[in-house]
Amino acid sequence: MEPGQRAPCAAIPDSGTTFLLAPNADVHLVFSGVCEAWPRCRDAYAERPGALASDVFQELLFNCSDWISAAKI
Repeated sequence: MEPGQRAPCAAIPDSGTTFLLAPNADVHLVFSGVCEAWPRCRDAYAERPGALASDVFQELLFNCSDWISAAKI
């Protein structure tokens, strides 16, 4: 390991799955960053005082049938 490195592996890419495996706090940071960069999520987040951006992001993805259309796929 390199000096300052806390674990022997930082990521193990697996092209056969859509799962993300990382510390919970890091996943929330990534999801929050994506939400802030995606206008649909950013707008939905602004309408939800007290909500976490990462939760709003996940809700939008889980309920994509509410907003996605075949023309956008």
